[in-house]
Amino acid sequence: MRSRSASKSCWERASRATIKGDKKERRTKMTMRFRALIIPFLLIGLILSADLSFLSGYRAWAEEAKRGGTLKAALTSEIRSLDPARVGDTASSLIASQIYEGLLELDDKLQLRPGLAESWESPDGITWTFRLRKEVRFQDDPCFPGGAGSELTAHDVKYSFLRIADPAVLSTGWWIFRGRVKGMDAYRRELLAAKEEGRKPGVMDVAGLKVLDDSTLRIELTKPFAPFLDLLAMSYAWVVPREVVECRGVDFFRHPVGTGPFVLEEWRPGVHVLLKRNPNYWGKDERGEKLPRLDGIRIRLLRDNLMAFLEFDRGNLDYTGIPEEVWTKVMTPERKLKKKYRKYRLFTAPSLDVHYYGFMMDKEPFAGNRLLRQALNYAVNREAIIKHVLNGRGVPARGVLPPGIPGYRGDLKDYRYNFDKAAELLARAGYPGGEGLPELTLQLNSGGTLNEDIAAAVQAMLAEVGVKVKLMVVSWPQHLDSIDRGKPHFFRLGWIADYPDPENFLALLYGKNHSPAGPNSTRYSNPRFDELYQRALSLTDGEKRMKLYMEAERIAVEDAPWLFLTHSEVYRLAQPYLRNMEANPMDIVRFKNVWLDK
Repeated sequence: MRSRSASKSCWERASRATIKGDKKERRTKMTMRFRALIIPFLLIGLILSADLSFLSGYRAWAEEAKRGGTLKAALTSEIRSLDPARVGDTASSLIASQIYEGLLELDDKLQLRPGLAESWESPDGITWTFRLRKEVRFQDDPCFPGGAGSELTAHDVKYSFLRIADPAVLSTGWWIFRGRVKGMDAYRRELLAAKEEGRKPGVMDVAGLKVLDDSTLRIELTKPFAPFLDLLAMSYAWVVPREVVECRGVDFFRHPVGTGPFVLEEWRPGVHVLLKRNPNYWGKDERGEKLPRLDGIRIRLLRDNLMAFLEFDRGNLDYTGIPEEVWTKVMTPERKLKKKYRKYRLFTAPSLDVHYYGFMMDKEPFAGNRLLRQALNYAVNREAIIKHVLNGRGVPARGVLPPGIPGYRGDLKDYRYNFDKAAELLARAGYPGGEGLPELTLQLNSGGTLNEDIAAAVQAMLAEVGVKVKLMVVSWPQHLDSIDRGKPHFFRLGWIADYPDPENFLALLYGKNHSPAGPNSTRYSNPRFDELYQRALSLTDGEKRMKLYMEAERIAVEDAPWLFLTHSEVYRLAQPYLRNMEANPMDIVRFKNVWLDK
């Protein structure tokens, strides 16, 4: 029985298996037909919903293969010099930065990246070793034997740096090396002494600048200086060829030669500057394509920013700023382009600057009266000034450091407008309702009506808490001279970053930088602030250094040596066909990366 049942059971199982197999086969065929129908639709859905950035990257690569064309731009300030030793203004820097290069450069995020140096290292923050790129050549020039540019070596870099120290060159950039590179100060003193005594300078070796071989330069500092590498990205540290400098003599500033992507073709003062592509430029993009893509650049020298904007709007320029005169015509209160101008590309970035009114800390009534200085800060409505006077152009200054710089603290306890707090502190300072406080004279420099409009707004706001202010407008040279001599008790100033490090702003409040020897125009002095500032300078650990800077800034804000006002913002418009160009907080423009899609 069991055996029969077993046989029957096996047969039944086999039959059921066969039936199941037939059904499974039918289901499989149906599934395959279903998949054949549905998969294309699913793929379409996935394609429509997926992040296809890699495809856009491919498209960008295909588009970037376009080469040629002349970019059209404008400047509204005259170019002073195209010699890096004296390039300190915006107009000259814009042109010269296309011609020259330094060991390092800053990207759009203000991070250091390789320039002529492909690598660098330091074991202690004092001794730095730079290894240069090979097969980099200076631009061709008749001053070279045969006219072909010589190959860059470490000797060229050393020569360029020593040239900045030479008093005869009259470089405005000597400060980047002064007191920092071992032996440089002694070298400069010897050159000065030789000139005064009418003799040839003695043979001197600068211990802090050593050429180890043609591709290697060693720089030794007197002590660690954390932002030193940032200094090497500045215009003063760009590299020049000795042959051309000595050949051209005093006319070198009109006949610049560097290693950069563009060559000066023509400079007609008051008319234009023409640059053409350097065919021997070493640089390539991340895909290995040779730079630059443009054939050339034509920079017109125009009368003012409004004229430049109008020329841009007519299609005669490829990019421009947005001048104050047309701001409300172009931009909404939310700082967006109005409909008529949305055909253009808008680039924005926080500007590395700060605008403030300084309190002379060793003069009455501000000396020793922190409560008074704090009261005046609370009495000013910065948001209202930005909205009604600046038409939305700017952000309130919460402290010393601007947005966009490392170490910026958006959560810093600051002086947001508070009438009651201002009145309370004014009373505690000994001047209830302003009673007993002499009329303050706010000195500001002439330069359009904007400075006066802002000052008038501050004057009205301080009057609301009982503080009387008289405005005095003087010329810029007179303004600076009187501040250096400590004459005004209350004055307008601002600062634009030389390099993107908090030290460049906090130096304005370091006790030993007391003006006129340094930029501390208010004569502010706090031993704890100075201690933190000094400690930060010698640290190589970026995170620890930023913590010290932030603590130093907190102390300065509490002490209120300034009436903090605003930070600016960068706004640029570009034609829709201009590609691969962005705004950055230092308004650095690199045309070598730009191309025209037309």
